[in-house]
Amino acid sequence: MRLALFQMRIMKDPRINRKRVQRAFSKAKDRGADLLMLPEYWVTGFQPFRLKEEASLLSGGLFHELSEWACEYRLPVIGWGPRKTGQNIRNTALFIDEQGVIQGVYDKIHLFPSMGEDRYLEAGKCPTVVDTPWGRWGLAVCFDLRFPELFRKLTLEGAWLVAVPAFWPQPRLEHWRLLLRARAVENQCYIAGCNAASADNVRLGRSAVIGPMGEVLVEAGATEKLIVADIDPSRVQRAREPVAYLDCRRPDVFQQ
Repeated sequence: MRLALFQMRIMKDPRINRKRVQRAFSKAKDRGADLLMLPEYWVTGFQPFRLKEEASLLSGGLFHELSEWACEYRLPVIGWGPRKTGQNIRNTALFIDEQGVIQGVYDKIHLFPSMGEDRYLEAGKCPTVVDTPWGRWGLAVCFDLRFPELFRKLTLEGAWLVAVPAFWPQPRLEHWRLLLRARAVENQCYIAGCNAASADNVRLGRSAVIGPMGEVLVEAGATEKLIVADIDPSRVQRAREPVAYLDCRRPDVFQQ
């Protein structure tokens, strides 16, 4: 299948961002993509007051718009949005199918304290694996990339690809690159990291799709770009055949 990642330069005006994401659906479709990925915070950037304005239930607001676009272009999407849960807001990634139906919801478990996420958002509690038309996929978000136990959990639950919408900053470029490849190699799976870009170089871009042997299949530069990668689930099995690392685990030794 062909995966498209929209490495988006996020503007301050949500209306502008919405228009550009809708155009990205059209461009991805024209390039033969089977699914579109968006970065974290694509509609607002990290602006706490904007998050409150944009936050909604899954049945409304931004989530409803993403569902409409997925249906209009017949193109599944891995999107993002601030989600209301009672009096709180969660940082939510979701998988929406080509009929506009939400098939998977993941609330970011690890909130980034240096940016203040833990002051404004409620952390999620449950890893999420989604049954897609191409098999089982996992969802993670940005700072989650630093916690290998989440990715191992997703892999053990059958995910052969983990999608990571992100808002990763420029000073930690090599961390981003290294962690994407590390999560792929240690789980012998695909990792797709869709990051934001920005005009002021605060967000580093470098969205990438990593293969199950740690190979970089495609990587964007620092500026806004729609990139595509052709991925094949059978490569995961081929990567695991010589040495099935996951079968060598010793969970009995490392109980926490």
